[in-house]
Amino acid sequence: MIRATAVLLVLAPLACSPSNAAPPPKYSGTAPPSASATPDETDRPLTQSECDSLGQWMLEACEKQGNTHSSQLEGWCSNVIHHVTGDGTWAADECLPHIRRMDAECIKSTDSVKNMMDCESNVAR
Repeated sequence: MIRATAVLLVLAPLACSPSNAAPPPKYSGTAPPSASATPDETDRPLTQSECDSLGQWMLEACEKQGNTHSSQLEGWCSNVIHHVTGDGTWAADECLPHIRRMDAECIKSTDSVKNMMDCESNVAR
């Protein structure tokens, strides 16, 4: 009995100590490409219909955001609303020439405007 207790006293701290496993990565602003996408597919420009869908996704997120009291978020949403619905230039001027599939997947991986802004900041212009 004493021997079993001694073994437990030695092994218990090892069982309770944190593992050496790496912590999960923090949000990096980019989403991994979908499992079905090939490497060339992730870097391709979006089509017009994909741009339209992405614009709608961002509009809906901005509408859900409501009054945030953040000039940065409100400014971004104001631009999205103006360019996607107002003058309709977002797809032609921003999306088609600049946004790649991997960027769109990052943006569509969230409904948080802040996270969408982080994704969009990685878009090569």
